[in-house]
This record gives sequence, C-alpha cells and structure tokens, in this order.
Amino acid sequence: MKENLSTHFLNELLVVFMHNLIYYIPSEIIIDGVLDQIESEIPDTFFDELNLFDAKKGVCQVSNEDALEINQRLLDKRLQLEENIFKIASKSKDLSPITFEIIIQKYIDQLMFFVFITDWLISNLKKYNKANIHLSLIGAFKNQHEYLKSHLKDCIAYFDDSIDIDKEYSFTPETLVGEYIPEIVSRFNQIEGKTTAENSEEIISKEISVGASKKPILKPKVKKQRPVISDEKIEIMILESVFNVKVAIK
Repeated sequence: MKENLSTHFLNELLVVFMHNLIYYIPSEIIIDGVLDQIESEIPDTFFDELNLFDAKKGVCQVSNEDALEINQRLLDKRLQLEENIFKIASKSKDLSPITFEIIIQKYIDQLMFFVFITDWLISNLKKYNKANIHLSLIGAFKNQHEYLKSHLKDCIAYFDDSIDIDKEYSFTPETLVGEYIPEIVSRFNQIEGKTTAENSEEIISKEISVGASKKPILKPKVKKQRPVISDEKIEIMILESVFNVKVAIK
C-alpha cells in the first residue's frame, strides 16, 4: 500500500512538468520511410505544429494569437512548481528516508530531462518553424525553460542531502531512446487517457489561477478517428529515425 501511495505521489508531482507544456515535433528529424509507416495512425497535426499539452483537456494547437494565454498558463505553472516544493517537504515527514530519496531522485531525473528538452526547443524554434513566430511566443518558450531551470536550483538548494548532486546526465540519442522517451510516452498516454474519465479533475492538484475569470482561448485538438499509435510503434519510429535501424513489428 505504501509503495502504491508513493508512486501516486510521484506521478502527481511529475504531471506538473507536462501540464501546460508547449512543444513541437519536427518531421524533418524523422528519416524517409518512417512517416509513411505511421501516417494513418497519428493525427495530421502531430508533426510541425506548435502544441500545448493540457493535462485536463489533452493536446491543443497554438498560434501567435494564443501567446498571451500561454504566458499566463506558464505563470500558473511556475506557481505549481513552487507548490511542488512544499508538497515534497511536507511528504518527507510521512516517508522513510530511503523512500523519500528514491522519490526525490526520480523527480530530479525527470526535471533534468525537461530542462534539457525545453532548452532544445528554444534553440531549434526558428529552424523547425518556418512561420513568423511572435516575440511573445518565443518568449514563452524561453520562460518555460527558465522556470524549470529555476525550479531545479530550488530543489537542489532545499533537498541537496537527498539528491546525488554529482550525478552526470547524458542526453544522447541512445539514452533518450532507451530511458527518457519511453517513460514520457507511457506517462503521456496515461494522462491523456484520464482526460475522458469522470475523475479527470484529480489528475493534477488544484491550479493556482491568475485572472481565472477570463475564458481560455485554447481548444483541444479535434482528432480524426484513427487508431492510437502504441508505445511500441513510437519507440520503433524513434529507433529508426535516430539510428536508421529497421525493427520488425511483431
């Protein structure tokens, strides 16, 4: 029971990293032939679109007109990250030292990945998005990265005794494919699946909303009725696109 509660607590913390995450997936990084294999299994807007992932509503396509709301959402996210600090500190009283160390280390490992990937999104924003992107939207990507990086500094400052601060992180294609991306895909699918459940409001802790009286502009994407691509096929797509290694689908 304690293990299940600990896992639930960790998932609750990690959802904040994904909630209100702005991102894009360039088709240019996928090798020829792979897109043809999965074309019928993914939405038309899966690649080459600016998107936001809302843990309650799913994936929303965004544009320059949404820059104000996106920046507002990111301000909320910064507060949620700060709230995670207090949740972790409070929970430490109820957990054994070893369990707490495992949770906080896993939390930091995922945080390091999101710091890395949001930095990559900034560096390649103009390269992979040919349309004219408003400065406010560019700023949103930068703010997203800065908030996560600042949160990492806070975590190290408050929980350094429970964190392996000397741990070296490698975000090579091999580690991304072998460790981080499969977990993100799995967690993404778990969260997205819950958006249609009756208790979807429990996916994340109550949002701290600034200017909540304003109606949100962003609307969830309207997806075509296509089969949902499996975790296995996504991982195969990545293996083939990164390493040019053909993997037989069972």
